[in-house]
Formats: sequence, structure tokens, C-alpha cells
Amino acid sequence: MADDIITEEQLAKTEVSLTCSVRPIANVMCDLSAILANSVDELLRAFYPAKVGKRANILITELVNNVLENMLVPESEIKLEVALRDQQLVIRVYNAVPEERYAQVKAHVDAINEAPDVRKLLKATIRARRAQRAKGGLGLIRVVAENKFRITTDYQGGTLCVESVLSLGDMP
Repeated sequence: MADDIITEEQLAKTEVSLTCSVRPIANVMCDLSAILANSVDELLRAFYPAKVGKRANILITELVNNVLENMLVPESEIKLEVALRDQQLVIRVYNAVPEERYAQVKAHVDAINEAPDVRKLLKATIRARRAQRAKGGLGLIRVVAENKFRITTDYQGGTLCVESVLSLGDMP
């Protein structure tokens, strides 16, 4: 076995999946987003170019932080699913939210997806937030504009799912 050489092409066919959940969210007293993001980054770098792990790291950090910073149901769980197969990186984050919060998240994601030019939307949002002296509100726009993720939402049984997909063939 020691003489066997695995090529990058062979490694790129490796399927990776991971699921992690933590309940209750209120008990999270660490930098959970960094722990999860760095762990997935290292795992993916074992099989794929570093830029794949880096993109996963950026997105996981953003999505998990969004859940933790906007927690509405402290006794609920946060669940992360990561899957890389067939040259598609799929990352899903689930958490319990009221229907009104789902509607807000969906409207934000729809605005991103409907923007003719996401980079222009990012610039306009930065200017507007600066003028309002407001913080936040840029993360998902930035992830789509700079990292080529496609983002969708779903809501079932009181649980919000934000799904992000990156086709490895679309990466520069």
C-alpha cells in the first residue's frame, strides 16, 4: 500500500458527509461556528484543494453565527449537514424559528437570488448600512457575491433550513 499513489483526480471523487447537532442552543458557550468550520475545512482539505475547505469554512462560520446571534428558541437544536459528492458541496443549517422569522430570512434570501448583479447589491447594501450606522446584514450577500454559493431556504414543522450549494466546477 505504501507504494500506491493516489492522484488528485482520484481524490476529487471522494464523497464526504458529516452531520453535527447541538441541543440546547442556549448551552453553547464556545465559538461553535469556528470549531465546526475549522473541522470541516480540515476534513475537506484531506481530499480536495484547500480552496474547497476554505469556502466551506467561510459559509459554515456565517450560517452558524447567524443562528447563534439570532437564537429565538433557546432550548432547540442547531444542526449542520455537510455533503460533498459529484462535485457539489452542499451545506445545510437547521434551527427552530417562528414562522415570522422564517418569512424575514426567506425575503432576504429571495432578494439576494433575484438581484441581477449580487456584487452591486453588496455594494449598495454596504453603503446603506453605513449611512444608517447599522451593523450586520451583509454576510449572506457576501457569501453569494464572493464565493459563488447558491442559497435557498425551506421551512417545515417550525424548523428553518438554509441550504447552500457550491458547484466545484464554478470555482475560479
